[in-house]
Amino acid sequence: METNKQKIAELQAQRIEINRRIRELKRAGEISVGNVRIAKLQYPSVYNHDRWALSYKVPGPYGRSSQYKALFIGDSRKECIDAIQTIIDELSEMAKSVAKEEQAP
Repeated sequence: METNKQKIAELQAQRIEINRRIRELKRAGEISVGNVRIAKLQYPSVYNHDRWALSYKVPGPYGRSSQYKALFIGDSRKECIDAIQTIIDELSEMAKSVAKEEQAP
């Protein structure tokens, strides 16, 4: 016979799974790898459609929690994916430029 403690533990496990599934459905199409994320943005109805953001997670100011900062915002998930290589190329150029500057006497 199951005790109340066991029933509660079972229900809590079910709740955890249900909450995980709800988050998964709300984030359909979202991609997260390390500190980088592509996710849907909800805009007011004036836009009449969802927009997507390619974002990078940065520490919050003064020890506050981290937050995602958009590197690119587009009308589709594919636009965000397509923007990745351009951003990488531009950051690589920046890194080369900074490295040259650091080596200069």
